[in-house]
Amino acid sequence: MASSSDMNSADSVSANLNSVPLLSSSNFSLWKMKVETTLCCMNKDLALYKDCPKEPGLESSAKELQAYEDWQQSNRACRLVMLSAVPMSMQSSLDKEEKSSKILEILASRYTHKAKAEISDTIRKFSTIKYRGDSDIREYRNIYDITYERICCIYLVI
Repeated sequence: MASSSDMNSADSVSANLNSVPLLSSSNFSLWKMKVETTLCCMNKDLALYKDCPKEPGLESSAKELQAYEDWQQSNRACRLVMLSAVPMSMQSSLDKEEKSSKILEILASRYTHKAKAEISDTIRKFSTIKYRGDSDIREYRNIYDITYERICCIYLVI
């Protein structure tokens, strides 16, 4: 029978994994923070911040072997957490990457560029909104409010 500490640990991991949202074009910063937090709580974030140690040989010390095994285990956990929180359409292309830090770099470059374009487009749209007097003021106000909320949301996410 599993001990209560094992069950609490499994519940904690499950709760952390469930807190990671599915990655979309508008939530990369939140997604990254949740992934990093989850991996840190699981004590599996080593592969995100350290390079892989060289593969141990026959003459390697127990410390070198342990460091390599810890990094490999961390890398597997990082990859699984990240891949479970991206859309299925992206998983096959990202699954080819061996290093979890490289997966994070690819996603960052992909979504940071989209976020900048979205910010630029939304600010341009907001700055050109004008009431022309030929339509309902409520409709104008609604468009204005939606665009303003989108700008606030984008800046909060980034």
